[in-house]
Amino acid sequence: MKIINSKNSVEDSIKKVLREYTEALLIALIIAVIVRTFIFSAYKIPTEAMYPTLQVGDFVIGSKLSYGWRVPFLKDQIFYKKSPQRGDVIIFNCVKSGSGDCVKRVIAVPGDRIQIVKKNLFINNTKADYVISSSDQMGKANLVEKIGASERIISITHSRILENYGPVIVPPGQYFVLGDARDGTEDSRVWGMISGADIKAKALFIWMSLDWSEVWSNKGSVKVRWERIFRKIK
Repeated sequence: MKIINSKNSVEDSIKKVLREYTEALLIALIIAVIVRTFIFSAYKIPTEAMYPTLQVGDFVIGSKLSYGWRVPFLKDQIFYKKSPQRGDVIIFNCVKSGSGDCVKRVIAVPGDRIQIVKKNLFINNTKADYVISSSDQMGKANLVEKIGASERIISITHSRILENYGPVIVPPGQYFVLGDARDGTEDSRVWGMISGADIKAKALFIWMSLDWSEVWSNKGSVKVRWERIFRKIK
């Protein structure tokens, strides 16, 4: 009659379960690294430079494949390369600002003639159309800016610091970007053009949005902006 050692049987079962969990965790980590490196990435919005499109506390998903597949550590090696289009909200390496990654909107592409006159945008000598969306008593207004097939809501104030720019022609391989909060951000008006090689991803949608305003003013706790979750960025 064969005697079964129950202690060894339990130990073997525990080892098997631990091995299976370890393998599953390792596979999950490998998949997460592949997705994070080659396909999607998450970014937190720390400033109001893209207000009202993006707000402080928004967490954004960016697609790394929208403009082609980039070879890791070789930013100039891109396969199936696609060019950013006017109106795209992009995430890129802020080489000239020295602040890591930035999120801005592509306004002009290579070959475009760009000019701003008293906050009015001109592309290839065509002036954008503006319609007031909302305004407040502090002199801040949201406007619908439309030029060609590209349309977005921007925010302006009475500031005249960056109200004029150009005219300049966008060089090959370069892009002119602006923040949607036109008077509260540094962008191509300050840095000049950005290189296509520095573009990392196209911003797709907001996956989480947290309002910290009451925490900062010691009036309450952080709140979730439910209405912004899964909002497409356009």
